[in-house]
Amino acid sequence: MKPVFSAGLLLFMACMGATSVRSPVQWLSLVALLVGGLVAWGRASHWPRKVMAGLALMLCLVSARCGTGVIPQPQPGDPSLFIPRDGTPLAVRLVGRIHADGAVTNGRCRSLLDVSSLNGQFSRGRTELTIDPCTTPLLTGSWLELEGELRRPQPGSHPLLARGDERLALQRTWSRLRADAMHVLRQDWTPLADARRTIAERFTDLAGEQSGGLLAALVLGAAQVSLPQSLREGFWVAGLSHALAASGFHLSVLLGSALACTRTLPAALRLAAGSGAMALFLAHAGAQPSLVRAVLMGAAALLIRESGHRSRPLGVLLVTLVLMLLVHPAWGPSVGFQLSAAATAGLVISAGPLEQWIVQNWPQPLQRLAPALSIPLAALFWTLPLQLLYFGAAPLYALLSNLLAAPLLAPLTLAAMALAVMVLLLPAALSAALLPGLILPVQQLSWWLTS
Repeated sequence: MKPVFSAGLLLFMACMGATSVRSPVQWLSLVALLVGGLVAWGRASHWPRKVMAGLALMLCLVSARCGTGVIPQPQPGDPSLFIPRDGTPLAVRLVGRIHADGAVTNGRCRSLLDVSSLNGQFSRGRTELTIDPCTTPLLTGSWLELEGELRRPQPGSHPLLARGDERLALQRTWSRLRADAMHVLRQDWTPLADARRTIAERFTDLAGEQSGGLLAALVLGAAQVSLPQSLREGFWVAGLSHALAASGFHLSVLLGSALACTRTLPAALRLAAGSGAMALFLAHAGAQPSLVRAVLMGAAALLIRESGHRSRPLGVLLVTLVLMLLVHPAWGPSVGFQLSAAATAGLVISAGPLEQWIVQNWPQPLQRLAPALSIPLAALFWTLPLQLLYFGAAPLYALLSNLLAAPLLAPLTLAAMALAVMVLLLPAALSAALLPGLILPVQQLSWWLTS
């Protein structure tokens, strides 16, 4: 193996391993694996001892940084620090700002709240807010005055169940507030949140709850759209859950289309088109952590693909992943990070050969679609094992359903994004006249996908 790739692989293994280990036995296994890899790489490359010692030191530093930074710790002033050590709930009156929209679900609202004061004292941190009963959705940017009980999250009742405390800690939240009284103080101007809300509501009005919700999820991600449970379960059973989560798959569709439209142009213009597509993607769905990861990895893959340096693409990708984990170690255990990394690796390794295979074996009219189809298909193949691992089921027909859905998902995603742009930019009168007709074929396409 080439030195850049080997060193990058060892550093990536060190960082990912350090974010995952939880016991001394696991740490010993990780150390043994890294030492064995370092020795094997040293013998194969015949590098000087000073270089080997430097790499060993880097492995130690990377492991220490990723291992200690994987679970963030509350900073001074965090609401959780006001809770008694014995865990007794604390009666509080606090003021805070809603961090993200919280829909009404079974008469209950839940959202993250950025706290500014607690019982008249300055506080800076975040808590998970629950209001029950709740009849009005919580909107991003709303400043609220609340009264209730503040408590620490409890771990799962079984080791195999998801731990609520760890899930919240990864969102820099170490407390939960169950509010008994609420008073809205003011509403900040939140243009991006308003735009996403407008897209979801307009799509639902035009295409119905199921088709409209699907189109909105393809643009914004299911985390920001209220989808029917039957639709979520259907995509989960078919192994298509990735299609509902704004992630690297959607980015790969956009990149593939941008590169297909600019395939005959100079590299600089292709880079500009790919960068514009990623900026559009980020603006549509918002700067969620998963999307920021996907865009960073997409940018790395685009630069590798278009720069012409094809001799070391995996080494460059691995170094990029290591740098991202060093900045934000908590991304390591994240399913979204792992899916984005797998999709990017698929784009770098397999998209080119897959594009050539399509050109050589498909009918002439379909060969023009090779760049647009090869990128999402490559991302699909590389992420499928992780999808089946994390989403609970591995139906034998998952691969077939993904192959059948890919030709529908790519144009459907692009059409949904184009319609979203029209929803935001067209005047109300023109939008009301054009969109009902334009959305009909897209709605039919979504019906084929869900049927």
